[in-house]
Amino acid sequence: MFGNFTEFFGILVSVSVKHPFLPVKGVTCMTNFNHSKQQQYSHYPQNGGYYASQRQQPHRVLYPDNRCPYFGGFDAGSGFAELWVAPADNPEQVTHAVIPSWVASGSLDDITKRSRLLEADPVEELEEDEFVIAFEGEERYAGRLAQISGTNPTNALNDPRRYANEHAMTLLFALAGLLIPEDRFTLRYVTAIPVSLYDDQRRKDIQDAFSRNFQYLWNGHAKNGNLVCGAVVPEGTGALMLYGDTTSKTLVVDYGYRTADVLSAVGQKIDFDHSAGFSIGVGQIVDAFNDELYKFAGRRLDDREADILLRAYVHGEAFPTIKSHRKSVDPDKIRTALDRVYKTIGKQANTEIARIVNEDESGEIAAAYDLVIPIGGGAYHFSKALETMIPNVEDVEHPQSANPEGYLEIAIGFSEHIWSKVVSDVAKRTNRITQHA
Repeated sequence: MFGNFTEFFGILVSVSVKHPFLPVKGVTCMTNFNHSKQQQYSHYPQNGGYYASQRQQPHRVLYPDNRCPYFGGFDAGSGFAELWVAPADNPEQVTHAVIPSWVASGSLDDITKRSRLLEADPVEELEEDEFVIAFEGEERYAGRLAQISGTNPTNALNDPRRYANEHAMTLLFALAGLLIPEDRFTLRYVTAIPVSLYDDQRRKDIQDAFSRNFQYLWNGHAKNGNLVCGAVVPEGTGALMLYGDTTSKTLVVDYGYRTADVLSAVGQKIDFDHSAGFSIGVGQIVDAFNDELYKFAGRRLDDREADILLRAYVHGEAFPTIKSHRKSVDPDKIRTALDRVYKTIGKQANTEIARIVNEDESGEIAAAYDLVIPIGGGAYHFSKALETMIPNVEDVEHPQSANPEGYLEIAIGFSEHIWSKVVSDVAKRTNRITQHA
């Protein structure tokens, strides 16, 4: 079964249009974005998983209700959540931010306990990568703050509801408040769900949940946002839009923290019969290495320690000092263990990819594909293993951001008619008075 981009967007918005930025063969970028800006972005989120390129500057163009309009691409992620935004009056002014995909219960008042002073201002106690979001009568911590503070912290892994409930909302509000300076704004955005969860009902549920007005507090500051979810696409679609073309047979492998998605396409048409997900990612590498480390060093690494070590390993850098019982662990033993773990988990991932993409056992794996594109934060960790099975894979500069950047491009490409139709369709399905797009 093949699904054309305009067709599967059309299911949601009841209109089929040709995307205005479809490329000719050989062109890798689908809009006039200045991709050289990506040179400033780090390969990995720093400071415990937080990264922001910069905040948007206030903009002059306003909707009739005095809202500043933005386009966006949002990836809720199981390891990290990422949002890309661009103002409607200057779509080339692109900024983005990344935070860990964690949410916990917690109040702004509890932050005052950090201070040595009585009646301290809790907002002044927050670090730049800490976010407290309040909406619909509840306060929640987002990102790194949720990992280290609060109660019931979760990344909602393996919970399919996470894409349409307060978990994704909290992450999106945290990122929007970080990037968008205005207190009143409209955000027209595109998001995605794993291929394994991709069906019409889930797409409608997400669109209905997010296409409305939200009044919330971002670190104690009142925000009023009209959100419109223009489309819910399969994960991997963003990279296909950025790096695919209109004719080539393309394979996108999106490696996440605990899962991976395989997206097959001819041109911009997805082949759902050879697209699926599987439960292998960077987290399994961490688990397997920790099992090895415990055998010869008697301890395990926490997520931050593991991230630093694995980053050094894949980039060929000097290892950080790992200590156990106050003594340094032999780095040669660490490297040997990592070599073994990467080979084992990489082979497991390759087996799943082969199962999804191969028609039969008569040919080499993915031999018929013109482009094979590993993306996601896990691409740094799995690309070498993938090349042992599929030679000549594409090397994209910042694979971890390919999806949300591509979702932003899709949002910018939608016409005014499509955005208005989305709002109208949501209002009909929910019997809710929905704000104008």
